[in-house]
Amino acid sequence: NKGVSNWAFFFGQDTVAEWMNPKAITIEPAATVKEACRRMLQEHVHRLIVAEDGRLEGILSSFDIVQLVAEGHAD
Repeated sequence: NKGVSNWAFFFGQDTVAEWMNPKAITIEPAATVKEACRRMLQEHVHRLIVAEDGRLEGILSSFDIVQLVAEGHAD
C-alpha cells in the first residue's frame, strides 16, 4: 500500500518517546468542566489527564467538551 509506505518513510524508526510531549497536564476528577476549560486555555492543550492521588482516572479532551455542549448538557 503506497500510503502506508509514505508514512513509514516519514516516521522511519522514530519512537513515541521522541515525539511525545513529556509535560502531562493533570486535573482532578472533582474539578468542574469550567475549570477544565480554563486549564486547557492556560496550558494551550486540547487534552487533560484526569488523575487522583497519582493514579490515572481518564483523559478529558476538548472534543469531549464540544460534545457536552452540543448535546445540551452544559447548561
